[in-house]
Amino acid sequence: MRYQLEWIGLVVASKLVPLLSRKACFYLAGFVGSLLAIFDRHGRKVALSNLQAAFGDQYSPRQQRRIVRQSFLYFARTMLDLCWSPRLTRQNFARYIELKNFEETTRGTGPERTMMIACYHYGNFEWLSLACGFLDLTGTIISQEFKNSL
Repeated sequence: MRYQLEWIGLVVASKLVPLLSRKACFYLAGFVGSLLAIFDRHGRKVALSNLQAAFGDQYSPRQQRRIVRQSFLYFARTMLDLCWSPRLTRQNFARYIELKNFEETTRGTGPERTMMIACYHYGNFEWLSLACGFLDLTGTIISQEFKNSL
């Protein structure tokens, strides 16, 4: 049942979110992230446990709760950004995606040269593949399969 609800939610979001302005998408993500931080007790518990395991008592309980809430906000923003990404085009992507030092990468590439781009989970790193496509940097993306097979 859970996977079917997730699938329905994703289909609805993929149809409705691209209709929003960028600003509305941003604010909706903040609202959704705040709701998730409140109502996803299991996710909140796991996040707090992970913080405790990684940092011990370095952060106060209040700071830990703030970090967890912010994590939910970033997650919601990233997911809604993915749903909004059909609005990105070769003509407008540079208004939304900032690439630093990318000229170093593009200078050394071509059909006869290969490269590997590795990125960490910071901001909306998922848009990197879109930016590369808009810049004609084609390649293979390695990803992990979701638990939800729908």
